[in-house]
Amino acid sequence: MSIQNTPLLQTNRLTLRKFTQSDLPALLNIHSDKEVNKFLPMFPLKNLTDVKTYWENQYAAAYKQKQAYQYAICLKEDNIPIGLHKHQHERQPRLRLRPHQSILASRYCNRSRQSYP
Repeated sequence: MSIQNTPLLQTNRLTLRKFTQSDLPALLNIHSDKEVNKFLPMFPLKNLTDVKTYWENQYAAAYKQKQAYQYAICLKEDNIPIGLHKHQHERQPRLRLRPHQSILASRYCNRSRQSYP
């Protein structure tokens, strides 16, 4: 098995892929939601300038490494990020899913909840 940096993953409904610079408005949508970010160790981002800096430091920099897993979680139907997953190798593995508030109330979250006993 070869080591890849954030390889493309697909399910019937979702695509997990790298964030691109064209995703900055979606990243702002995710990271500016105060309710979603309430318990996270960072403040909500306020504008596209902040998001661009964050993307450059967190995502673009990680994608230059030999191995990193920094996923944009997108619905297959439109390929627009609705959440993210980050796995940092220097730390204990953990899921850091950050869906936007509109997704939390959608039929997609209900489907994922039904998957667990």
